[in-house]
Amino acid sequence: NPDCFVSSSDQSEIAWTKEMDPDAAVNLTLMDLDSESQQETAAESGTYLRAIGFINDDFVYGVANQEDIRSKVTGDSD
Repeated sequence: NPDCFVSSSDQSEIAWTKEMDPDAAVNLTLMDLDSESQQETAAESGTYLRAIGFINDDFVYGVANQEDIRSKVTGDSD
């Protein structure tokens, strides 16, 4: 799912959610493409993570309480 991937403006770093579900991910991976090093981030119990993007060299992600996520009649998340 392309909504689960983000890259830095110089494309030296990428991040993605392992679950490939932007609305229900609990694991993020950040990878430096130059060194091929990876850093894993896991959500605390009862929360989801979403990869937002990069500000300069800083990776930005969001955290939401699972109980706060609501679905519309169409099945889309609010």
